[in-house]
Amino acid sequence: MSSEIHGSWLATVDRKNRVYFPSDLRGQYNQVLYYYIYIDPKNPDFSAWCGFFTHVLSYPIHPYRFVILLPSRPTVNDPNLAWMVNQLNSAKVDRQGRVTLPDLRRKYGENVHILGQGKIIEIWPVDEYERRMTYIAEMYKPSNKFVYDA
Repeated sequence: MSSEIHGSWLATVDRKNRVYFPSDLRGQYNQVLYYYIYIDPKNPDFSAWCGFFTHVLSYPIHPYRFVILLPSRPTVNDPNLAWMVNQLNSAKVDRQGRVTLPDLRRKYGENVHILGQGKIIEIWPVDEYERRMTYIAEMYKPSNKFVYDA
């Protein structure tokens, strides 16, 4: 099993809320059981989740809706964070390479982007993914102004 996943895949959510993991993704990371959480900036616990992922997993959370899949349940020594670990749900990948996430189709629609981000997999609704990519492109767009500081 590879220790990290890298890449981007477009996938379709079927009527049973299953997402098919493409074979090259499964080849990179032959994981059977995942732990997942829906991230939503409108959720009252959003800031707590940001802190949890940033401090426990060194993984920053962005203010968009998406799903985070973890290869293992994080261990925490802080009893104040234990409730967050207990909020993680488990999902298994079946023989056809599909993972079932309840309410995924209702929340995200038919098409999603699957992103390999190191040891973490993200599943994004297409509209949120495109909005984030537009923001990143604007942020890194070269300026037409040249300032020379002598």
